[in-house]
Amino acid sequence: MPRNSLAAGWQVGRVEFHRSLRALRTKGLQLVGLAVAVLLFGGVAVGVAALVVVTSPDLSAVAVTDSTRGPVALQWLFAVALLTQRVTTLHDRPDAEAFLLTTVRLPAAVIGLLFAEWARVLAYIGGPLLVVGAAVAYVSGSPATLLLALLALLLFAASAVVAAQVLGLSMKLAVARVPALARHRTAIGIVLAVAAFGGYAAVGNLGGATSMLAVLPVGWLLDLVLVATPASVSLGHAAGAAVLLAGWSVAGAALSTRVASALWLGDSVEPAVEAAAAEVGTDGTDPLAAAIAPLQVPGVGSPVARRVAQRSILLVRRAPSKLSFLLAPVAVAATVGVQFLFGEASVPVAALAPLAALFVPWVAGAMFGLNPLGDEGRVLPVTLLSVPSGTAYVRGLVLPALLVGLPGSVLPAGLAVATGYTPVEAAALLVVVAGCVAVAAMVAPGVGFLFPRTEAVRVVRGRELLPPALTAIACYTVVVVGCTATAVASALAPDLARGGIAVFVGGAAAFPFDLAGGTAVADALRGFGDAIRRLPTGAIRVGGVAVPLAAGLALGGLAVRTAARRFDRYTL
Repeated sequence: MPRNSLAAGWQVGRVEFHRSLRALRTKGLQLVGLAVAVLLFGGVAVGVAALVVVTSPDLSAVAVTDSTRGPVALQWLFAVALLTQRVTTLHDRPDAEAFLLTTVRLPAAVIGLLFAEWARVLAYIGGPLLVVGAAVAYVSGSPATLLLALLALLLFAASAVVAAQVLGLSMKLAVARVPALARHRTAIGIVLAVAAFGGYAAVGNLGGATSMLAVLPVGWLLDLVLVATPASVSLGHAAGAAVLLAGWSVAGAALSTRVASALWLGDSVEPAVEAAAAEVGTDGTDPLAAAIAPLQVPGVGSPVARRVAQRSILLVRRAPSKLSFLLAPVAVAATVGVQFLFGEASVPVAALAPLAALFVPWVAGAMFGLNPLGDEGRVLPVTLLSVPSGTAYVRGLVLPALLVGLPGSVLPAGLAVATGYTPVEAAALLVVVAGCVAVAAMVAPGVGFLFPRTEAVRVVRGRELLPPALTAIACYTVVVVGCTATAVASALAPDLARGGIAVFVGGAAAFPFDLAGGTAVADALRGFGDAIRRLPTGAIRVGGVAVPLAAGLALGGLAVRTAARRFDRYTL
């Protein structure tokens, strides 16, 4: 191994990047998803490049201003947020850490991680962005533009990777040193993720907000790319982007080395915090109840069901990785929701209440019942022998979801009152969310028993996670979100719900029968859809709430019975 840190880091980075490629080839579903994303991004880039070549715009009329530099800086901040999340969850320490840190100097190990992540970023976005750069170079007649685009791409990726490395390792160091942060790291991480992605969506869609980001040198890369074209650019900004970003990449790498040294070679409070969290109090008569304090399970149901409920709550409290996995879709949905709210001027902020009404039931049910067999882990045989009936076991899974979800149903109602809904509408929303919480609590165990996952998934560096199966998540989401969305829309926007239900029944539901030749059934469904359009608003408001809730509760009852039977008949 070379003694020079840069050369050794380059070799470490090559090994890390090649290991990433080998690991990706073994993950079929992830590889397919990544391929689809790259193809979509590449297709958009090819389309933009073709449009530029076909239209051949007059670049002399183009002027680079703060309104165009700002969006580039905003995308850089978004990239930093994504890469920081990767650092904190996947790449905070190198693989084979003990071997690597005794083989090369610590700066070489840090530089290797930076090189590897830099290569991953370029592999994802490099090709499509260079295609657009080549189109601009062709239209402007300046081959130098393609080289400048390549330089800008390298600086964009390098500066983002270094910034994310410094931020991510600093956050991990803070958690490793401060007990309060270590105890609440999952909640803090969720809040930061939602704030980052929600802030990106809000700033990106608020008029003029992105122009304020033009002060960041990364936004000046647009001047650097177009400096050899007839476009009106600032030479000072172009030179400043090259010098400042290159300087930051070097200085940030050195700073990252200092933070990594403190993190990798220093002591951590996390083992002590985890050990303290695993201790069960013995000062009371019920240690299991003391372990989940201050949350308490009320004295309802059988003692066995209450014990199962207490243990389910304790498992969720001690499995922050699983909770983060489940809440990741919620963070994405929140980001999309915020972007939708601020991106459409005609959409009122009152849409926050319906969005919260969708999230509360989904989260409440998914936390406890989507993978009960997998959550038991190695003690599954003991559970099968000690719990006298499947009914008591499943009721113990339903109970904590109700304990969390029913109080949470106050949140959408409160948002409804705060954002302009009438008290009657807020009360209707409270009833709807409470009913959908019950639906989610009952449906989750049934889906979890139908599609169990008992084998852990390797996340990184040997760490394992046992999340619910993707099929279980998908089926559960369709049922719960479909039921909740229909009932919420009927309660708050009956005219919109009437149109949506009519289109679904007369269009989407009838389409498969048209393909199969069942024209009589398709015609009947279309006629039913037309009849729904003629229903009065009051009928939609009542029926659109009552029918989905009744259907959901009936399906939930069937799911509970199915889960209980499967538990009673389950064999290892």
